Amino acid sequence: MADEYMPSVESLLQAHRDLYQALTAERNLLFIAVESDNYKKVAKTHDEKIKSAQSRASDFFSLTKSDIAKARRQEFFDLFQKWNNITQEIKRQRTEEGRNGRRTAMDMSYQSGIEAFEAIGEIFGLVHRFGHPQSRRFVQFTHS
Repeated sequence: MADEYMPSVESLLQAHRDLYQALTAERNLLFIAVESDNYKKVAKTHDEKIKSAQSRASDFFSLTKSDIAKARRQEFFDLFQKWNNITQEIKRQRTEEGRNGRRTAMDMSYQSGIEAFEAIGEIFGLVHRFGHPQSRRFVQFTHS
């Protein structure tokens, strides 16, 4: 059971963590001076975490044996693409559009961006809660 379920659950959890780190980087970009080296570093981290999350989510969906999870694959990647488009536009607004862009980026991050992000989180939650009941039983067994 561990060999079958734990690798996919690990990929799922790492993808979720990477998404939160990308969101954190996005939010940091809103408050860092665009011309600074720190801004460039955080922008790079933002992009790397998005790529990593997408890769790990792909790993999860290829490893999972859960029919529930497999059924949500396309929905997940559609939502992921929607959020990625928004977060990239947030970064572009902040980077290229000066003060007005910063205001637009902030509005997007705290409105449409977080809505799209939370939709991805809902899929993660559903897949984890209902897609891998055997992994929860395994964890409970190993802790008893």
